[in-house]
Amino acid sequence: MGEVDTAFIQDPLHRPKLCVIEAEAIPVIDLSPITNHAASDSSSIEGLVREIGSACKEWGFFQVIRHGVP
Repeated sequence: MGEVDTAFIQDPLHRPKLCVIEAEAIPVIDLSPITNHAASDSSSIEGLVREIGSACKEWGFFQVIRHGVP
């Protein structure tokens, strides 16, 4: 194999800057406010909705716990 034609090599100034983004942990959402109907109230459900919305906006996904599915 030959070398790469210099016409296809970008000047270092115009090359993408490589960076690594490290996340501490994906969002973990506790669904117990909606699975424990007796203990749930509207403010805890509203908080859960805000938490899910925030996870979706910032991460695009989240992990759920205490969802009631074995």
